[in-house]
Amino acid sequence: MSSDRFDVVVVGAGVAGLVAAVEAAKGGARTLVLDARPAGGRARTTDRTGYLFNEGPHALFERGAFMAVLKRWGLEPAGRRPPASGAHVVLGDTLHPFPTGPGRLARTPLLSPASRIRFARLMTRMPRLDAARLAGRSVTEWFDGDDLPDDVRRLVLTLVRVTSYGNAPELMDAAAAISQLRAGLQGVRYLDGGWQGIVDGLVRTLAQAGGTLHAGTAVGAVEADGRSAQVHAAYGPVETTAVILAGLPPAEAARLLGRDQETFGRLGPAVEAACLELGATRPAQPPVVFGLDRPLYLSVHAPVARLAPPGRAMVEVMHYLPPGHERDAVEDRAELAALASRCGLDETTIERERFLRRVTVAHALPLAREGGLAGRPSVVATGLPNVLLAGDWVGPQGMLSDASAASAQASAGAALRLLASVPAR
Repeated sequence: MSSDRFDVVVVGAGVAGLVAAVEAAKGGARTLVLDARPAGGRARTTDRTGYLFNEGPHALFERGAFMAVLKRWGLEPAGRRPPASGAHVVLGDTLHPFPTGPGRLARTPLLSPASRIRFARLMTRMPRLDAARLAGRSVTEWFDGDDLPDDVRRLVLTLVRVTSYGNAPELMDAAAAISQLRAGLQGVRYLDGGWQGIVDGLVRTLAQAGGTLHAGTAVGAVEADGRSAQVHAAYGPVETTAVILAGLPPAEAARLLGRDQETFGRLGPAVEAACLELGATRPAQPPVVFGLDRPLYLSVHAPVARLAPPGRAMVEVMHYLPPGHERDAVEDRAELAALASRCGLDETTIERERFLRRVTVAHALPLAREGGLAGRPSVVATGLPNVLLAGDWVGPQGMLSDASAASAQASAGAALRLLASVPAR
Protein backbone atom coordinates (compact mmCIF):
# COMPACT_ATOMS: atom_id res chain seq x y z
CA MET A 1 0.00 0.00 0.00
CA SER A 2 2.83 2.45 0.75
CA SER A 3 3.81 2.46 -2.93
CA ASP A 4 0.26 3.06 -4.18
CA ARG A 5 -0.94 6.49 -5.19
CA PHE A 6 -4.49 7.77 -4.75
CA ASP A 7 -6.20 10.80 -6.19
CA VAL A 8 -8.03 11.57 -2.95
CA VAL A 9 -7.38 10.37 0.60
CA VAL A 10 -10.16 10.99 3.10
CA VAL A 11 -9.12 10.96 6.76
CA GLY A 12 -12.17 10.04 8.84
CA ALA A 13 -14.89 7.48 8.09
CA GLY A 14 -17.85 9.07 9.81
CA VAL A 15 -20.80 10.61 7.98
CA ALA A 16 -18.69 13.44 6.53
CA GLY A 17 -15.88 11.13 5.45
CA LEU A 18 -18.09 8.52 3.83
CA VAL A 19 -20.16 11.11 1.95
CA ALA A 20 -17.03 12.89 0.73
CA ALA A 21 -15.43 9.60 -0.32
CA VAL A 22 -18.50 8.37 -2.22
CA GLU A 23 -18.84 11.73 -3.97
CA ALA A 24 -15.17 11.69 -4.98
CA ALA A 25 -15.22 8.05 -6.09
CA LYS A 26 -18.37 8.56 -8.13
CA GLY A 27 -16.60 11.51 -9.76
CA GLY A 28 -13.88 9.20 -11.02
CA ALA A 29 -11.22 9.78 -8.37
CA ARG A 30 -9.24 6.87 -7.00
CA THR A 31 -10.28 7.28 -3.38
CA LEU A 32 -8.99 5.89 -0.08
CA VAL A 33 -10.63 6.36 3.34
CA LEU A 34 -8.60 5.94 6.53
CA ASP A 35 -9.86 5.87 10.11
CA ALA A 36 -8.43 4.48 13.32
CA ARG A 37 -11.92 3.35 14.35
CA PRO A 38 -14.62 1.32 12.58
CA ALA A 39 -16.55 3.12 9.86
CA GLY A 40 -19.48 5.25 10.93
CA GLY A 41 -18.13 7.37 13.75
CA ARG A 42 -21.01 8.67 15.86
CA ALA A 43 -23.48 7.11 13.41
CA ARG A 44 -22.67 3.56 14.53
CA THR A 45 -25.33 1.45 16.21
CA THR A 46 -24.70 -1.20 18.88
CA ASP A 47 -26.89 -4.31 19.16
CA ARG A 48 -27.48 -5.50 22.71
CA THR A 49 -29.65 -8.62 22.54
CA GLY A 50 -31.99 -7.02 20.05
CA TYR A 51 -31.97 -3.52 21.53
CA LEU A 52 -30.29 -1.19 19.05
CA PHE A 53 -28.41 1.65 20.72
CA ASN A 54 -27.42 4.65 18.64
CA GLU A 55 -24.78 6.97 20.05
CA GLY A 56 -27.44 8.97 21.87
CA PRO A 57 -30.79 10.04 20.40
CA HIS A 58 -30.57 10.33 16.60
CA ALA A 59 -33.12 11.75 14.17
CA LEU A 60 -32.71 12.41 10.45
CA PHE A 61 -34.04 15.75 9.18
CA GLU A 62 -36.34 14.87 6.30
CA ARG A 63 -35.65 18.06 4.31
CA GLY A 64 -31.96 18.33 5.13
CA ALA A 65 -28.80 18.00 3.04
CA PHE A 66 -28.03 14.52 4.37
CA MET A 67 -31.41 13.08 3.41
CA ALA A 68 -31.09 14.71 -0.01
CA VAL A 69 -27.79 13.00 -0.77
CA LEU A 70 -29.02 9.65 0.56
CA LYS A 71 -32.04 9.86 -1.74
CA ARG A 72 -29.82 10.78 -4.68
CA TRP A 73 -27.80 7.60 -4.13
CA GLY A 74 -30.85 5.39 -3.52
CA LEU A 75 -30.12 5.04 0.19
CA GLU A 76 -33.18 6.66 1.77
CA PRO A 77 -33.60 4.90 5.14
CA ALA A 78 -36.90 3.53 6.40
CA GLY A 79 -38.40 4.86 9.60
CA ARG A 80 -41.17 7.00 11.05
CA ARG A 81 -41.73 10.44 12.46
CA PRO A 82 -42.12 10.67 16.25
CA PRO A 83 -45.71 11.48 17.23
CA ALA A 84 -46.23 15.18 17.95
CA SER A 85 -49.58 14.68 19.67
CA GLY A 86 -48.10 13.04 22.75
CA ALA A 87 -45.47 15.68 23.48
CA HIS A 88 -45.35 17.12 26.99
CA VAL A 89 -43.12 19.50 28.92
CA VAL A 90 -42.02 19.11 32.51
CA LEU A 91 -41.97 22.24 34.68
CA GLY A 92 -40.75 21.54 38.18
CA ASP A 93 -42.22 18.10 38.82
CA THR A 94 -45.40 18.66 36.82
CA LEU A 95 -46.09 17.41 33.32
CA HIS A 96 -48.09 19.59 30.93
CA PRO A 97 -49.15 18.89 27.32
CA PHE A 98 -47.04 20.83 24.85
CA PRO A 99 -49.29 23.50 23.25
CA THR A 100 -49.08 21.99 19.76
CA GLY A 101 -52.52 22.98 18.51
CA PRO A 102 -55.14 25.72 19.00
CA GLY A 103 -57.08 23.76 21.61
CA ARG A 104 -54.08 23.00 23.80
CA LEU A 105 -52.69 26.49 23.31
CA ALA A 106 -55.95 28.07 24.47
CA ARG A 107 -55.95 25.99 27.67
CA THR A 108 -52.26 25.77 28.57
CA PRO A 109 -51.21 27.10 31.98
CA LEU A 110 -47.68 27.48 30.63
CA LEU A 111 -48.51 30.83 28.99
CA SER A 112 -50.48 33.86 30.01
CA PRO A 113 -53.43 34.77 27.75
CA ALA A 114 -51.37 37.51 26.08
CA SER A 115 -48.38 35.18 25.68
CA ARG A 116 -50.54 32.55 24.00
CA ILE A 117 -51.20 35.03 21.23
CA ARG A 118 -47.50 36.00 21.00
CA PHE A 119 -46.42 32.36 20.82
CA ALA A 120 -49.03 31.48 18.20
CA ARG A 121 -48.05 34.45 16.03
CA LEU A 122 -44.35 33.65 16.30
CA MET A 123 -44.80 29.99 15.35
CA THR A 124 -47.11 30.94 12.46
CA ARG A 125 -44.47 33.38 11.18
CA MET A 126 -41.56 30.99 11.72
CA PRO A 127 -41.49 29.56 8.15
CA ARG A 128 -41.36 33.11 6.74
CA LEU A 129 -39.26 34.77 9.42
CA ASP A 130 -36.34 36.76 8.01
CA ALA A 131 -33.58 34.83 9.75
CA ALA A 132 -30.85 36.66 7.82
CA ARG A 133 -31.55 39.87 9.70
CA LEU A 134 -30.62 38.07 12.91
CA ALA A 135 -27.28 36.68 11.73
CA GLY A 136 -24.61 37.89 14.11
CA ARG A 137 -27.06 38.20 17.01
CA SER A 138 -27.39 35.59 19.71
CA VAL A 139 -30.60 33.75 20.55
CA THR A 140 -30.81 35.81 23.74
CA GLU A 141 -30.43 39.03 21.73
CA TRP A 142 -33.15 37.85 19.34
CA PHE A 143 -35.51 37.34 22.28
CA ASP A 144 -34.57 40.71 23.75
CA GLY A 145 -34.98 42.52 20.44
CA ASP A 146 -38.45 41.05 19.91
CA ASP A 147 -39.31 41.73 23.57
CA LEU A 148 -40.57 38.18 24.07
CA PRO A 149 -42.18 37.50 27.45
CA ASP A 150 -40.37 35.06 29.72
CA ASP A 151 -42.95 32.30 29.31
CA VAL A 152 -42.73 32.51 25.50
CA ARG A 153 -38.94 32.51 25.68
CA ARG A 154 -38.94 29.28 27.65
CA LEU A 155 -41.07 27.46 25.10
CA VAL A 156 -39.12 28.73 22.09
CA LEU A 157 -35.80 27.98 23.77
CA THR A 158 -37.03 24.44 24.40
CA LEU A 159 -37.66 24.02 20.67
CA VAL A 160 -34.24 25.48 19.85
CA ARG A 161 -32.58 22.92 22.15
CA VAL A 162 -34.58 20.02 20.71
CA THR A 163 -33.70 20.83 17.09
CA SER A 164 -30.08 21.98 17.52
CA TYR A 165 -28.98 20.24 20.77
CA GLY A 166 -27.41 23.59 21.66
CA ASN A 167 -27.69 24.89 25.21
CA ALA A 168 -25.96 28.26 25.06
CA PRO A 169 -28.50 30.90 23.96
CA GLU A 170 -26.16 33.74 24.88
CA LEU A 171 -23.57 32.39 22.38
CA MET A 172 -25.56 30.65 19.65
CA ASP A 173 -26.33 32.54 16.48
CA ALA A 174 -30.06 33.29 16.19
CA ALA A 175 -30.21 32.81 12.42
CA ALA A 176 -28.66 29.35 12.78
CA ALA A 177 -31.12 28.50 15.54
CA ILE A 178 -34.10 29.62 13.46
CA SER A 179 -32.93 27.66 10.41
CA GLN A 180 -32.54 24.54 12.52
CA LEU A 181 -35.90 25.05 14.20
CA ARG A 182 -37.53 25.29 10.78
CA ALA A 183 -35.81 22.09 9.70
CA GLY A 184 -37.20 20.32 12.74
CA LEU A 185 -40.72 21.60 12.10
CA GLN A 186 -40.52 20.16 8.57
CA GLY A 187 -40.15 16.70 10.06
CA VAL A 188 -37.57 14.30 11.45
CA ARG A 189 -37.40 10.54 11.16
CA TYR A 190 -36.37 7.82 13.62
CA LEU A 191 -34.68 5.07 11.60
CA ASP A 192 -35.47 1.37 11.52
CA GLY A 193 -32.36 -0.53 12.55
CA GLY A 194 -30.65 2.64 13.73
CA TRP A 195 -28.13 4.76 11.84
CA GLN A 196 -25.96 1.72 11.19
CA GLY A 197 -28.09 1.09 8.11
CA ILE A 198 -26.95 4.42 6.67
CA VAL A 199 -23.32 3.59 7.45
CA ASP A 200 -23.56 0.16 5.82
CA GLY A 201 -25.24 1.65 2.76
CA LEU A 202 -22.54 4.29 2.33
CA VAL A 203 -19.78 1.71 2.74
CA ARG A 204 -21.38 -0.50 0.07
CA THR A 205 -21.83 2.46 -2.26
CA LEU A 206 -18.20 3.45 -1.79
CA ALA A 207 -17.03 -0.05 -2.73
CA GLN A 208 -19.33 -0.11 -5.76
CA ALA A 209 -17.85 3.21 -6.90
CA GLY A 210 -14.33 1.77 -6.67
CA GLY A 211 -13.31 3.39 -3.38
CA THR A 212 -11.18 1.74 -0.72
CA LEU A 213 -11.86 1.82 3.03
CA HIS A 214 -9.20 1.00 5.61
CA ALA A 215 -10.83 1.09 9.03
CA GLY A 216 -8.58 0.49 12.02
CA THR A 217 -5.79 2.49 10.39
CA ALA A 218 -4.57 5.54 12.26
CA VAL A 219 -3.13 8.63 10.59
CA GLY A 220 -0.27 10.44 12.30
CA ALA A 221 0.31 13.46 10.06
CA VAL A 222 -0.47 15.05 6.71
CA GLU A 223 2.14 16.87 4.65
CA ALA A 224 1.16 18.92 1.61
CA ASP A 225 2.57 21.61 -0.65
CA GLY A 226 -0.61 22.60 -2.48
CA ARG A 227 -0.10 20.24 -5.45
CA SER A 228 0.70 16.88 -3.86
CA ALA A 229 0.39 15.43 -0.39
CA GLN A 230 1.60 12.58 1.76
CA VAL A 231 -0.61 10.99 4.39
CA HIS A 232 1.36 9.19 7.09
CA ALA A 233 -0.79 6.15 7.86
CA ALA A 234 0.03 3.44 10.39
CA TYR A 235 1.28 1.12 7.62
CA GLY A 236 3.36 3.81 5.88
CA PRO A 237 3.07 6.95 3.76
CA VAL A 238 0.36 7.27 1.12
CA GLU A 239 0.92 9.58 -1.83
CA THR A 240 -2.07 11.54 -3.07
CA THR A 241 -3.10 14.68 -4.85
CA ALA A 242 -5.85 15.81 -2.46
CA VAL A 243 -6.65 15.17 1.19
CA ILE A 244 -10.00 15.68 2.89
CA LEU A 245 -9.94 15.90 6.70
CA ALA A 246 -13.50 14.81 7.40
CA GLY A 247 -15.48 14.82 10.61
CA LEU A 248 -12.44 15.33 12.82
CA PRO A 249 -12.48 17.60 15.87
CA PRO A 250 -10.91 20.96 14.91
CA ALA A 251 -7.94 20.39 17.20
CA GLU A 252 -7.26 16.97 15.62
CA ALA A 253 -7.46 18.35 12.08
CA ALA A 254 -5.01 21.09 13.03
CA ARG A 255 -2.67 18.62 14.73
CA LEU A 256 -2.42 16.45 11.62
CA LEU A 257 -1.26 19.54 9.72
CA GLY A 258 1.19 20.56 12.44
CA ARG A 259 -0.78 23.72 13.18
CA ASP A 260 -2.86 25.32 15.92
CA GLN A 261 -6.65 25.18 15.95
CA GLU A 262 -6.70 28.97 15.50
CA THR A 263 -5.80 28.24 11.87
CA PHE A 264 -9.52 27.71 11.33
CA GLY A 265 -10.62 30.89 13.10
CA ARG A 266 -12.50 31.36 16.35
CA LEU A 267 -14.81 28.41 16.83
CA GLY A 268 -17.61 27.90 19.31
CA PRO A 269 -17.56 25.33 22.11
CA ALA A 270 -18.48 21.73 21.39
CA VAL A 271 -22.17 20.84 21.63
CA GLU A 272 -22.41 18.05 24.21
CA ALA A 273 -25.02 15.95 25.97
CA ALA A 274 -25.33 13.35 28.71
CA CYS A 275 -27.50 10.43 27.57
CA LEU A 276 -29.29 7.57 29.32
CA GLU A 277 -30.47 4.96 26.83
CA LEU A 278 -33.04 2.46 28.01
CA GLY A 279 -34.30 -0.82 26.56
CA ALA A 280 -37.58 -1.44 28.33
CA THR A 281 -40.53 -3.79 28.42
CA ARG A 282 -42.89 -0.93 27.56
CA PRO A 283 -42.75 2.65 26.29
CA ALA A 284 -42.55 5.66 28.58
CA GLN A 285 -45.73 7.61 29.21
CA PRO A 286 -45.97 10.27 27.95
CA PRO A 287 -43.82 9.27 24.97
CA VAL A 288 -42.14 12.66 24.50
CA VAL A 289 -41.09 15.08 27.26
CA PHE A 290 -39.09 18.31 27.05
CA GLY A 291 -37.71 20.08 30.08
CA LEU A 292 -39.00 23.64 30.34
CA ASP A 293 -37.00 24.87 33.31
CA ARG A 294 -34.22 22.27 32.92
CA PRO A 295 -32.52 21.31 29.65
CA LEU A 296 -33.90 17.76 29.54
CA TYR A 297 -35.35 15.48 26.86
CA LEU A 298 -37.11 12.11 26.79
CA SER A 299 -38.44 10.35 23.72
CA VAL A 300 -39.64 6.87 22.85
CA HIS A 301 -37.64 5.88 19.74
CA ALA A 302 -39.06 2.34 19.57
CA PRO A 303 -41.61 1.09 18.70
CA VAL A 304 -41.81 4.31 16.61
CA ALA A 305 -38.87 2.81 14.69
CA ARG A 306 -37.64 -0.79 14.75
CA LEU A 307 -34.95 -0.48 17.42
CA ALA A 308 -36.10 -3.08 19.95
CA PRO A 309 -37.37 -6.66 20.06
CA PRO A 310 -41.11 -7.10 19.35
CA GLY A 311 -43.22 -5.78 22.20
CA ARG A 312 -40.31 -3.86 23.71
CA ALA A 313 -39.29 -0.18 23.69
CA MET A 314 -36.17 1.95 23.26
CA VAL A 315 -36.28 5.21 25.22
CA GLU A 316 -33.71 7.99 25.02
CA VAL A 317 -33.27 10.42 27.92
CA MET A 318 -30.86 13.32 27.62
CA HIS A 319 -29.44 16.40 29.32
CA TYR A 320 -28.32 19.17 26.93
CA LEU A 321 -25.03 20.19 28.52
CA PRO A 322 -24.05 23.87 28.68
CA PRO A 323 -20.47 24.80 27.71
CA GLY A 324 -18.07 24.06 30.55
CA HIS A 325 -20.46 21.68 32.28
CA GLU A 326 -18.60 20.03 35.15
CA ARG A 327 -21.34 18.49 37.28
CA ASP A 328 -20.63 15.01 38.61
CA ALA A 329 -21.69 12.24 36.22
CA VAL A 330 -23.52 10.50 39.05
CA GLU A 331 -25.79 13.53 39.46
CA ASP A 332 -26.40 13.73 35.71
CA ARG A 333 -27.37 10.08 35.56
CA ALA A 334 -29.63 10.38 38.59
CA GLU A 335 -31.46 13.33 37.04
CA LEU A 336 -32.07 11.41 33.81
CA ALA A 337 -33.17 8.29 35.69
CA ALA A 338 -35.60 10.43 37.72
CA LEU A 339 -37.21 11.73 34.53
CA ALA A 340 -37.51 8.18 33.19
CA SER A 341 -39.09 7.10 36.47
CA ARG A 342 -41.50 10.04 36.27
CA CYS A 343 -42.61 8.53 32.95
CA GLY A 344 -43.06 5.02 34.35
CA LEU A 345 -39.68 3.38 33.71
CA ASP A 346 -37.76 1.85 36.61
CA GLU A 347 -35.86 -1.32 37.51
CA THR A 348 -39.01 -3.41 36.99
CA THR A 349 -39.38 -2.33 33.34
CA ILE A 350 -35.79 -1.63 32.22
CA GLU A 351 -33.99 -4.60 30.64
CA ARG A 352 -30.96 -2.91 29.08
CA GLU A 353 -29.40 0.47 29.71
CA ARG A 354 -26.37 2.52 28.78
CA PHE A 355 -25.23 5.83 30.22
CA LEU A 356 -23.09 8.08 28.03
CA ARG A 357 -21.59 10.67 30.33
CA ARG A 358 -20.57 13.16 27.66
CA VAL A 359 -21.42 12.76 23.99
CA THR A 360 -20.07 15.23 21.46
CA VAL A 361 -23.11 16.03 19.33
CA ALA A 362 -21.31 18.64 17.20
CA HIS A 363 -17.75 19.87 17.35
CA ALA A 364 -18.53 23.61 17.41
CA LEU A 365 -21.60 25.71 18.14
CA PRO A 366 -22.30 28.41 15.49
CA LEU A 367 -21.31 31.61 17.25
CA ALA A 368 -23.25 34.85 16.89
CA ARG A 369 -20.13 36.95 17.28
CA GLU A 370 -18.53 35.14 14.31
CA GLY A 371 -21.54 35.57 12.03
CA GLY A 372 -23.22 32.22 12.65
CA LEU A 373 -23.15 29.65 9.85
CA ALA A 374 -21.52 32.07 7.40
CA GLY A 375 -18.66 32.57 9.85
CA ARG A 376 -17.71 28.89 10.06
CA PRO A 377 -14.48 27.77 8.34
CA SER A 378 -14.81 27.03 4.63
CA VAL A 379 -13.70 23.72 3.13
CA VAL A 380 -10.47 25.46 2.00
CA ALA A 381 -9.70 27.03 5.39
CA THR A 382 -6.43 25.11 5.68
CA GLY A 383 -4.88 27.55 3.23
CA LEU A 384 -3.69 24.62 1.11
CA PRO A 385 -5.79 24.10 -2.03
CA ASN A 386 -5.32 20.32 -1.87
CA VAL A 387 -6.09 19.85 1.83
CA LEU A 388 -9.80 20.30 2.44
CA LEU A 389 -12.12 20.18 5.42
CA ALA A 390 -15.54 18.62 6.03
CA GLY A 391 -17.60 18.15 9.15
CA ASP A 392 -20.37 19.52 11.32
CA TRP A 393 -18.31 22.69 12.03
CA VAL A 394 -17.42 23.44 8.40
CA GLY A 395 -19.20 25.48 5.75
CA PRO A 396 -22.23 27.78 5.67
CA GLN A 397 -24.99 25.18 5.35
CA GLY A 398 -26.90 23.35 8.05
CA MET A 399 -26.04 21.84 11.40
CA LEU A 400 -25.32 18.36 12.73
CA SER A 401 -25.32 15.63 10.06
CA ASP A 402 -26.69 18.06 7.47
CA ALA A 403 -23.61 20.27 7.91
CA SER A 404 -21.42 17.17 7.62
CA ALA A 405 -23.10 16.07 4.39
CA ALA A 406 -23.15 19.54 2.82
CA SER A 407 -19.49 20.28 3.57
CA ALA A 408 -18.49 16.76 2.48
CA GLN A 409 -20.06 17.29 -0.94
CA ALA A 410 -18.39 20.70 -1.22
CA SER A 411 -14.96 19.34 -0.28
CA ALA A 412 -15.26 16.42 -2.72
CA GLY A 413 -16.29 18.85 -5.46
CA ALA A 414 -13.26 21.01 -4.72
CA ALA A 415 -11.00 17.93 -4.83
CA LEU A 416 -12.43 16.82 -8.18
CA ARG A 417 -11.93 20.30 -9.66
CA LEU A 418 -8.35 20.27 -8.42
CA LEU A 419 -7.74 16.87 -10.01
CA ALA A 420 -9.12 18.11 -13.30
CA SER A 421 -6.60 20.98 -13.27
CA VAL A 422 -3.54 18.85 -12.44
CA PRO A 423 -1.69 17.17 -15.32
CA ALA A 424 -1.96 13.38 -15.25
CA ARG A 425 1.05 11.53 -13.87
